[in-house]
Amino acid sequence: INAYAAVKRAIQKKDIYSFTGKMVDCVLFPNPGTGRFTLEYTGTKSQTLRVEVLSMTGALVSAQDWQVHNGMNQLQLDITRVPKGVYLVKVAAQDGVTAIRTVVE
Repeated sequence: INAYAAVKRAIQKKDIYSFTGKMVDCVLFPNPGTGRFTLEYTGTKSQTLRVEVLSMTGALVSAQDWQVHNGMNQLQLDITRVPKGVYLVKVAAQDGVTAIRTVVE
């Protein structure tokens, strides 16, 4: 039994975990949270990912490059300085692979 896969699939079915284009496999937690989140990504190669936090109107709240490696990678996101609400976290690779996560603060 793979508990991680089961939880991930349950989140996908609740529309909290959605993708556009090809999939970057990453998890964002805790969600909902208090403005501090962990983004977890299991890489298959070293590369630079672009991480953007967007408001629901599409306004860019924050952006940063994230150097990841083969294996488990974690990034701490801090959006405590923005108003509480719902935000999108977009993770994009240079080859066009993208993931979008909905975050509730």
